[in-house]
Amino acid sequence: MPVDQTLRVVPDRHLRHLLRHGTFAQVLDHAITVRGLSLERVQHHLGEGGVQVSRTALSYWRHGRSRPERAESLRAVQLLEKVLGLPAASLVSMLGPPRPRGRQPQEPGTLDRRRLWPSHSPLLAALNAPPDGQLRYLDVHEHVQVDENRVISTVRTRLVLEALVDRVDRCVVYQWNEEPHQPAVTDVRYCRLGRVRGNGAAGATVSELLLLTNGCRPVTARSSNTCRPIRPGRS
Repeated sequence: MPVDQTLRVVPDRHLRHLLRHGTFAQVLDHAITVRGLSLERVQHHLGEGGVQVSRTALSYWRHGRSRPERAESLRAVQLLEKVLGLPAASLVSMLGPPRPRGRQPQEPGTLDRRRLWPSHSPLLAALNAPPDGQLRYLDVHEHVQVDENRVISTVRTRLVLEALVDRVDRCVVYQWNEEPHQPAVTDVRYCRLGRVRGNGAAGATVSELLLLTNGCRPVTARSSNTCRPIRPGRS
């Protein structure tokens, strides 16, 4: 029976809407929530069906960080439809064609931040930072203020961001100071300041900006913050 006809017997109105207009991640997340299953229980049910999937992979699928593409993963999706009581082929049909493998080319005019500033890598790991490429920077505007000693006193940054995947709820920003002191992030607008990790000796800081969105794609978000270097003897 075609999926569209099968949807007529789905009692959950919101689920019917997601199956027609939502994404794979949104449907999976809603179905798991409605069934009241933990990822551990979902993993257990899949294992009983002869399919092994890690909880990390399930979490990534659920939040749009990755999607199943390999043959074993597609078998898991078919079994998920049965475990979650979804119409046959409803999840599989939402996946679309496989994405090309290997390293993807960056957008023109962009740099790989992790290669540019390797000293930030341990800080990113401490935050469990999402991979680059989930957000597109539509506009970046910086206003730099220099004090009477010709030293940078503040850097005010405004970002306009577009989510490229589902469930994007944060932006990770890098700060680097030539002097071995961490900057202070203040005056945060249109978002909230999350966790901050720094390495004073390297002058490196990584900050989370929590976006005030519902996490669903497509979305455009703004953020604004001021960064002030902190030096010994100054507040």
